[in-house]
Amino acid sequence: MNISKDNLGNLVMSADVNEQKEIEELLSNDLEQTMVLKESIFICNYLLGFEQVNDFGQLTSAPLISDGKYIYGFMNYATEDFLVKLVRGEEIVWKKIR
Repeated sequence: MNISKDNLGNLVMSADVNEQKEIEELLSNDLEQTMVLKESIFICNYLLGFEQVNDFGQLTSAPLISDGKYIYGFMNYATEDFLVKLVRGEEIVWKKIR
């Protein structure tokens, strides 16, 4: 996973071609898995050095991750699926929220 920070401290991520194929397989596997579960599997397997944040006390359903110092959220979660964007070769942005 290609991860960099923009000038605001947000995380900008993109997947290489091999990762795109692996993420596509994750998306097509087991139709009984919810998208939230697939996102959790992705975070655990691909975002090394980050952990999923489940209880932040914020009023959001956005996926949240932390590097141990900051918390980031995929704030476009209501209109975009970050896994689908990665498969398409697009960049995603996790906003630094704390």
